[in-house]
Amino acid sequence: MAVRRFMLPILASAFVLVVAGCAKEPVYYPVEGKLTLNGKPMTVGRLQFVPDADKGNASQEEARARVDPATGQFALKTEEKIGCRPGWYKVVVFAFAEPGPGEGPKPPVWIASQKYADPKTTSLSVEVTAEPMPGQYDFNLLP
Repeated sequence: MAVRRFMLPILASAFVLVVAGCAKEPVYYPVEGKLTLNGKPMTVGRLQFVPDADKGNASQEEARARVDPATGQFALKTEEKIGCRPGWYKVVVFAFAEPGPGEGPKPPVWIASQKYADPKTTSLSVEVTAEPMPGQYDFNLLP
């Protein structure tokens, strides 16, 4: 009888440890796409996927990418993880020319509308899914 009294707390502790160890890691899906301006590849820019709480995405993690200057393509990363968590996002784009070497500080020269640079005004949104449709993560901006 004394053995049973001691076994119950040990078994309960073991159960708690097993359940805690089984906690799922967040899932990140690869997100690759192309950023264009009037149908032509962007040569500069950064993207940010901001979770859209209005569409049910309560995540606090934002994903980011730089545009490849030759192709306009991008691949998102969330912190050091490749990809993005599933859910709806507002797509924020900072599309401006940065000063070149030796030019010193200058105000940005916006290549696309500044409306894309704010989660409150961007017209771009997308759902990150396990099996995206072709072109799902491609965005065409207007000046």
